[in-house]
Amino acid sequence: MHGKACRLPHGFLSCSRNLNNVSQTRSVTVTKKLLFVHGTGVRRAGYDESIAKIRRRLEQSGHGIELVECFWGETHGAEADVSRSIPRYGATGGRNVVADDEFRWTVLLYDPTVEMHQLALSKRTPLGNSQDGREGIRLRHLSLPAQALPSFVEDGLDQLLAGAVDSVQADYSRLLRGDSNALAPGDLATVLARATVARVLRLADGHDRPAPTLERRNELIEAVNAHLVEGNRGAMAGALSLAARLAGPLLAGYRGKLTDMVRDAFGDILRYQARGAALRRLIADQLAAVPNDQVVILAHSLGGIASLETLVEHRPGNVAALITFGSQAPLLYELGALATLPNGKLLPATMPYWLNFYDLDDPLSYVANPVFPGQVSDYQVNSGSDFLGAHSAYLDSDQMWTQIFAYLK
Repeated sequence: MHGKACRLPHGFLSCSRNLNNVSQTRSVTVTKKLLFVHGTGVRRAGYDESIAKIRRRLEQSGHGIELVECFWGETHGAEADVSRSIPRYGATGGRNVVADDEFRWTVLLYDPTVEMHQLALSKRTPLGNSQDGREGIRLRHLSLPAQALPSFVEDGLDQLLAGAVDSVQADYSRLLRGDSNALAPGDLATVLARATVARVLRLADGHDRPAPTLERRNELIEAVNAHLVEGNRGAMAGALSLAARLAGPLLAGYRGKLTDMVRDAFGDILRYQARGAALRRLIADQLAAVPNDQVVILAHSLGGIASLETLVEHRPGNVAALITFGSQAPLLYELGALATLPNGKLLPATMPYWLNFYDLDDPLSYVANPVFPGQVSDYQVNSGSDFLGAHSAYLDSDQMWTQIFAYLK
């Protein structure tokens, strides 16, 4: 938690910097209801998955806590069809059913040279000759067919390496070898490894061999990359940063697909900003349906924003605590973007205890106590996920649930 010792509402007389002690803090009336308000972009299948996770945690806890649902995505979320406003929607991947994790591979398998093209077109600072290890990378790439890499042998792909390497070497000579802007070895190793595996898989498809899983593809890439850099940690570090730098150019021709991927998430946020009162009314009605119970609201992302504003606007009397995770409410308050709570306005005296979870790897999570001193306890969790997955990983966090149950009991 952030901030000095402070007085909290509803009997929480002190707060410490370490929420591991939250179970020692005097708590409110034992709570028997947990109302779950989901976040942006969630529809029925995703909500049911989250509900199943929460139910398992509640059952395992043995506290006899009843789960109350608040599913709003299909009634108060973004409209489903935005295809008419997107230029060349269908031609750029709109409505094509491709799993997000497979998307980059769809592009690479279609054109294994795409990353090389982007590097050739990018403006890069020339490296000195002493730093330029590209030729060593290229020669090690040429030696790949003779290496009998175990991962390729196990999958019966080793015999396809020679043809794949020849094709990639031709692409390299055509696009990168004579480029005046020197290519960092780590970047080149990544590009050659990914292009080589993409070529191998294209050849395997021609031989009617089953496609490996995404996880297995990554293992194949790592095997090639390790051979190319020969344990050079500096080169490997450079390689790991390449994907982010190429993301924009690589996806440029897939606007329709990208729209499908982000439509619900961003659309829900925009709709809430324009017409959020209806969602707040839904949450208030759900709370009113259990008038004689003390309820804890458990809210994710946009659900945390809507729940906070519901408490400000409707001031229900049966809420014992607000628990948010991955929430942007503190940021929107500072931006003056909360409809019910302008920047500078204090939280109402009726505001219950507020526990807020964030993850440094989640770029959509924020701390709240520095914004609302003495009225929120912030707690950091570490999901171990990358920045793309951390925002959806909270319900799997033992750290978070330990703190929640320490409060609830």
